[in-house]
Amino acid sequence: MQRVSCRARGFTLIELLVVIGIIGMLIALLLPAVQSARESSRAMECKSRMKQIGLATHLYHESCGHFPPARYIARPDAVREGKCGRGTPTWLVHILPYLEEGNAHNHWDVSLPWWRHTREARVHAPLVFLCPTRRAGGGDAVGSTTVITTADGESRTALATAACGCPITTELGVDDVADIEGALSDYAGNHGELDGFRHLFDQDWEARGNFEKNYDGWTDFYYGGNGSGVIIGVRPRCKNGVPVGPLDRIRMVSVTDGTSSTLMFGEKFIPADQLTKLPFDAPVYDGDNFSAASRVVGPWMRLAASPMDNLASDYSFGGWHPGVVNFTMVDGSVRALPTDIDSEAISLLANRFDAELVELESN
Repeated sequence: MQRVSCRARGFTLIELLVVIGIIGMLIALLLPAVQSARESSRAMECKSRMKQIGLATHLYHESCGHFPPARYIARPDAVREGKCGRGTPTWLVHILPYLEEGNAHNHWDVSLPWWRHTREARVHAPLVFLCPTRRAGGGDAVGSTTVITTADGESRTALATAACGCPITTELGVDDVADIEGALSDYAGNHGELDGFRHLFDQDWEARGNFEKNYDGWTDFYYGGNGSGVIIGVRPRCKNGVPVGPLDRIRMVSVTDGTSSTLMFGEKFIPADQLTKLPFDAPVYDGDNFSAASRVVGPWMRLAASPMDNLASDYSFGGWHPGVVNFTMVDGSVRALPTDIDSEAISLLANRFDAELVELESN
């Protein structure tokens, strides 16, 4: 009687290699789609967080009658009694109570330098301050800056240098050196145009050049009240050597170009290889450092084209989302602006009162 064999036939080596190759091809085809979906989700979460910060800023404005100051910074021509508040916390500390971070805010005294506060207060980085495309939090959300002190006549100040060459001062003992840790953030206030006086010359570039050569230093955008944006450094109102409020108040009515056509804050440019490193990723509560919580735009300060843009600076806006940088407008809406937007157009969007409007496409 003839028997039929039921033994299963296995894969040959060639067949197995073909199957593995097909699986590899499918993975290669699916991986970009998965990565794109993940980035789309992260970008949406980034916009959601920026919307929360925008709402908190509106609530601060409703409570205080003006937008939060980026920081306190007196002008060089201020009298001695008016030079207070340097190094006090930035605007993101002021809005903490409106982000359901009241307990964190209770650890701060906004009349004292940021570095005088406890480490617990300084390193607290709410997730809402972070872009999920850039970092998840934890160690990536804590950086540090070095404070070096020397004697300056009868006063004792810490001296450092910002990217613009402007002095940074805080009160410490003589010859002290301290590494101060602090929370990081991926968002910065719109301080306006780097060339804040551009609109005064009606595009007369020669007149502007002559002005720049001869203008007094106190008119620099860097100093209190000189920013053409919305979240700007302001001159302090001093009492007994400490700030008790701003002399310069940017209100909703100050935004004469329209709340939907003016930037309130946006994503900071931080190179991919510079996370947690100075000067690009400075502690965000550091009121000594202009670019820690503020950025500018202009013909010489365009948006960063990518996380590896070698021509952008620590004063630039720029995100890690492909082809766009997210901004929250003064009306609270969040817009993704293309990285190749004309520098003239972004300058007009940053200036709150130049009487020139830019119409944005819906997105």
